[in-house]
Amino acid sequence: MKEKQDTIICYHIQDRINKIKHLLKSITNYDLFIKDWVRQYAILKAMIDIGEASNDLSEKTYNMVSHIEWGKIVGMRNKISHGYATVELDIVWDAVQKEIPIIRRGY
Repeated sequence: MKEKQDTIICYHIQDRINKIKHLLKSITNYDLFIKDWVRQYAILKAMIDIGEASNDLSEKTYNMVSHIEWGKIVGMRNKISHGYATVELDIVWDAVQKEIPIIRRGY
Protein backbone atom coordinates (compact mmCIF):
# COMPACT_ATOMS: atom_id res chain seq x y z
CA MET A 1 0.00 0.00 0.00
CA LYS A 2 2.84 2.38 0.82
CA GLU A 3 4.29 1.90 -2.69
CA LYS A 4 0.99 3.02 -4.23
CA GLN A 5 1.07 6.08 -1.99
CA ASP A 6 4.68 6.73 -3.08
CA THR A 7 3.60 6.62 -6.72
CA ILE A 8 1.01 9.33 -6.04
CA ILE A 9 3.52 11.41 -4.07
CA CYS A 10 6.11 11.10 -6.86
CA TYR A 11 3.48 12.25 -9.35
CA HIS A 12 2.84 15.36 -7.23
CA ILE A 13 6.57 16.06 -6.95
CA GLN A 14 6.94 15.78 -10.73
CA ASP A 15 3.95 18.06 -11.22
CA ARG A 16 5.54 20.78 -9.05
CA ILE A 17 8.86 20.36 -10.84
CA ASN A 18 7.08 20.82 -14.18
CA LYS A 19 5.40 23.94 -12.82
CA ILE A 20 8.78 25.36 -11.77
CA LYS A 21 10.18 24.55 -15.22
CA HIS A 22 7.26 26.36 -16.84
CA LEU A 23 7.66 29.38 -14.56
CA LEU A 24 11.34 29.63 -15.47
CA LYS A 25 10.78 29.68 -19.24
CA SER A 26 10.81 33.46 -19.39
CA ILE A 27 13.37 33.97 -16.63
CA THR A 28 16.83 33.39 -18.02
CA ASN A 29 18.96 34.78 -15.20
CA TYR A 30 19.02 35.66 -11.52
CA ASP A 31 18.50 39.40 -12.12
CA LEU A 32 15.18 38.72 -13.81
CA PHE A 33 14.21 36.29 -11.05
CA ILE A 34 14.73 38.79 -8.22
CA LYS A 35 12.61 41.37 -10.04
CA ASP A 36 9.64 39.03 -10.53
CA TRP A 37 8.02 38.59 -7.13
CA VAL A 38 5.01 36.74 -8.57
CA ARG A 39 7.22 33.98 -9.96
CA GLN A 40 9.26 33.98 -6.75
CA TYR A 41 6.14 33.25 -4.72
CA ALA A 42 4.95 30.57 -7.15
CA ILE A 43 8.34 28.85 -7.19
CA LEU A 44 8.67 29.04 -3.41
CA LYS A 45 5.21 27.47 -3.03
CA ALA A 46 6.13 24.68 -5.45
CA MET A 47 9.34 24.06 -3.50
CA ILE A 48 7.38 23.86 -0.25
CA ASP A 49 5.07 21.31 -1.87
CA ILE A 50 8.03 19.26 -3.09
CA GLY A 51 9.60 19.26 0.38
CA GLU A 52 6.34 18.37 2.06
CA ALA A 53 5.71 15.50 -0.34
CA SER A 54 9.30 14.27 -0.07
CA ASN A 55 8.90 14.02 3.68
CA ASP A 56 6.07 11.50 3.18
CA LEU A 57 7.93 9.06 0.92
CA SER A 58 8.73 5.58 2.22
CA GLU A 59 12.24 4.48 3.14
CA LYS A 60 12.15 2.08 0.19
CA THR A 61 11.65 4.95 -2.26
CA TYR A 62 14.35 7.02 -0.56
CA ASN A 63 16.75 4.11 -1.06
CA MET A 64 15.71 3.52 -4.68
CA VAL A 65 16.68 7.08 -5.59
CA SER A 66 19.37 7.60 -2.99
CA HIS A 67 21.32 10.04 -5.18
CA ILE A 68 18.62 12.63 -4.42
CA GLU A 69 19.39 14.53 -1.23
CA TRP A 70 16.01 14.18 0.45
CA GLY A 71 17.17 15.77 3.69
CA LYS A 72 18.20 18.94 1.87
CA ILE A 73 14.86 19.07 0.07
CA VAL A 74 12.93 18.83 3.32
CA GLY A 75 15.34 21.29 4.96
CA MET A 76 14.73 23.85 2.22
CA ARG A 77 10.99 23.39 2.64
CA ASN A 78 11.37 24.10 6.35
CA LYS A 79 13.49 27.18 5.72
CA ILE A 80 11.00 28.58 3.19
CA SER A 81 7.96 27.76 5.33
CA HIS A 82 9.24 28.98 8.66
CA GLY A 83 11.89 31.51 7.76
CA TYR A 84 10.30 33.31 4.85
CA ALA A 85 11.70 36.67 5.92
CA THR A 86 15.21 35.26 5.73
CA VAL A 87 14.93 33.17 2.55
CA GLU A 88 17.97 33.84 0.43
CA LEU A 89 16.79 34.08 -3.15
CA ASP A 90 20.24 33.33 -4.54
CA ILE A 91 20.09 29.92 -2.84
CA VAL A 92 16.58 29.33 -4.21
CA TRP A 93 17.78 30.31 -7.70
CA ASP A 94 20.73 27.96 -7.40
CA ALA A 95 18.43 25.14 -6.28
CA VAL A 96 15.99 25.54 -9.15
CA GLN A 97 18.85 25.73 -11.64
CA LYS A 98 20.93 22.82 -10.31
CA GLU A 99 18.96 20.64 -7.89
CA ILE A 100 15.48 20.55 -9.41
CA PRO A 101 16.80 19.05 -12.70
CA ILE A 102 18.55 16.31 -10.67
CA ILE A 103 15.30 15.45 -8.92
CA ARG A 104 13.47 15.51 -12.23
CA ARG A 105 15.93 13.06 -13.79
CA GLY A 106 15.92 10.94 -10.65
CA TYR A 107 12.53 9.40 -11.24
